[in-house]
Amino acid sequence: MSGYDNLHKLLDEYLNFEVAGKKVKIPYVMERSRMAFNKTSGKGAPRMLKDEVLRVAESEGFDIEKASEFEVYDFMRNQRIGIDCSGLVYHLLNEYLQGEKDVDLSEVLVRKEGVFGLLEKNILSFQRHRRVNAATLTSELNTVRVERATDIKVGDLIRMSIKKPADHVLLVVDVDKDKDANANSFSYVHSSSVNTKKRGPHLGKINVVDKEGGIEKQDWQERTKTGESYKIHFHPERGDGLRRLKLLADEQDVKIDSDHV
Repeated sequence: MSGYDNLHKLLDEYLNFEVAGKKVKIPYVMERSRMAFNKTSGKGAPRMLKDEVLRVAESEGFDIEKASEFEVYDFMRNQRIGIDCSGLVYHLLNEYLQGEKDVDLSEVLVRKEGVFGLLEKNILSFQRHRRVNAATLTSELNTVRVERATDIKVGDLIRMSIKKPADHVLLVVDVDKDKDANANSFSYVHSSSVNTKKRGPHLGKINVVDKEGGIEKQDWQERTKTGESYKIHFHPERGDGLRRLKLLADEQDVKIDSDHV
């Protein structure tokens, strides 16, 4: 399958998560400790989450067969079984990258500069998705900037700063283009908690109203829990922006990014 098909197949498994024959919304979960390898710790693919729910339900004596969908959701939330923003984006972007480039994301992401970064990547390759956050996914070590919103592509990342720089990430999953192949609008997915009306993994949309501007100039449809545009959490002065994985960037993308520096 293509990268797009791979991405959307896994996306459907997140957005329409099923366990024990029930469709259950996945909670937003962020765990500080990633060393408990018997837990997904906010970083699991749908299959991993399902396995954990069934295992923990059995060990806790929770009758998942008789429980309602909301009761299963509540059980997952109380047991800290869910997905955070970077966990969701990592698995989806990995599927896209495998389809487009036949490469695993763990093979290209680096967390540190130079030799130390290469050593860290190779030595700590086991379950690498557990050691990746929003800042790593969108760092200049791994991505290039995309200045105009009209140039956006599926697989691009949106770096955001909610409480601190680069603490949240969105993944572009669909782009509606005009006859000149410029974006009219695009959809993204992310997993969020208290800063949006919707929680856990969900879609959002941005309409392109300024053809020459960056995404800070566009019409963000998603709303915060207080009804404001979600764009209030996008801060270019903190380094927020539209980013493209270097492996998915062409020579022109790299040139424009280097000219920007």
